[in-house]
Amino acid sequence: MVKIAKGREIFLDLDKVRLYGSETDAKSEKVIRAIIIGIYMGDMFPPVPVCQTKDGEFELLRSNYGGGHHRALAHYRAKRPLRCTLVNTCNNGQKRTFIRDIEIVEDSKARVSYSLKKAHEFYRDLD
Repeated sequence: MVKIAKGREIFLDLDKVRLYGSETDAKSEKVIRAIIIGIYMGDMFPPVPVCQTKDGEFELLRSNYGGGHHRALAHYRAKRPLRCTLVNTCNNGQKRTFIRDIEIVEDSKARVSYSLKKAHEFYRDLD
């Protein structure tokens, strides 16, 4: 296990490290596919905030852009490293779900509207 300095930007290969998330609700297939298209086109997504556990695993943390669960799933499926910022050590007090085990579902109309709203907020903040 390698400890990484806090605040450092890192790229996690999700086939080689264990990444957990705290959100247990199913994630949008359409949003994940859109992110994968962006990945293949070379788009640079904001770093996902993570913490490192004592045993060297990683957990997603919440930020202004959400918890990063869609981005993590998209990068895992695209087999591309996930851009992250290590922000602190984990408190291990939250329920964790292995990122590969999070359910992906087809979208309901409500979920798509929420996801589109979040995407608009994300791109607005980049300007």
